[in-house]
Amino acid sequence: PLGLLLDRIAGMASAFVEPTLWESHLKVAEWYSRNKRFTQSLLVLREVIITCLCENTGSDPYDLDVRERITAELNEQCQTSKDPIHRLWNRVRRIRNNVGHAFMKQKDDESTPAKMAGRIRELIDEASLALKGKER
Repeated sequence: PLGLLLDRIAGMASAFVEPTLWESHLKVAEWYSRNKRFTQSLLVLREVIITCLCENTGSDPYDLDVRERITAELNEQCQTSKDPIHRLWNRVRRIRNNVGHAFMKQKDDESTPAKMAGRIRELIDEASLALKGKER
């Protein structure tokens, strides 16, 4: 019975094939957003940024120590830097934390699911532009 689905599964998976790993992951974040899986979209989007920086520095994107180091650097620099990636990281981190705490921390214009969905779509577009600008 699974054989009947293989072509369909292969077709779905091909939608995520891109020249780089981070671009493939960005497609996954977009898919989650389109399918109203906003929390998953944010989680993947956070990892997209780290993966892009790994790939741009020639680091192994699967090396957890490298990913932790990049995360620490992003967290340290995102509050004061004007760099588009640092600003993106700060927004993703803030919105991700808001979602993770079920919108309990603050009441602002991002505190409703409908508004959050729009913000996530904006973040995906912002990520595409900021990260493409950082490619080697």
